[in-house]
Amino acid sequence: MESNEKAELIFGERAQQLIFIPVSLIQRLVRLQEALQSASTWGEFKELLSSRDYQEIVVMLTEWCELEEPFQPDPEELFESDQIPGYADGDWPEWPAQEMLDWMPEELQQRYGTVKDSIFNGTFLEIKPEQKQAIVADLEALGYTCVEDDQTIAKAHGDRIPVEAE
Repeated sequence: MESNEKAELIFGERAQQLIFIPVSLIQRLVRLQEALQSASTWGEFKELLSSRDYQEIVVMLTEWCELEEPFQPDPEELFESDQIPGYADGDWPEWPAQEMLDWMPEELQQRYGTVKDSIFNGTFLEIKPEQKQAIVADLEALGYTCVEDDQTIAKAHGDRIPVEAE
């Protein structure tokens, strides 16, 4: 997201941190995570994804497997999420706490957050839950719309939500 582009943000608490995700990204992440968790065949997986996301995965698998032709699994072939390069390692799809470093105004990152290093996946922005009211007020003053939704934040990270909680 460009720094001058204002958007609707979904935010919530996860692992004792506040996570803010632009709606355009959270919708994609939720769809990806649901497909990764629910598909039992490659055909089902493809049906659950946008064509853009499926093509991204085809390219990743083609390169990872060093194939000369694009990766084309049989639609009836068993699908397991750990077949996707980087998924089991947390390198794919995007990590929202890391993505905040790209779109959140630097002034707010410095005021409310701490840039931390993870052991395996690079740097990320940590924002403590105690900062919620102040950072939401400052984001909204900059033109962002902030909607709190812990369940959607959890789904975007691949957390399974019990059916009765939805």
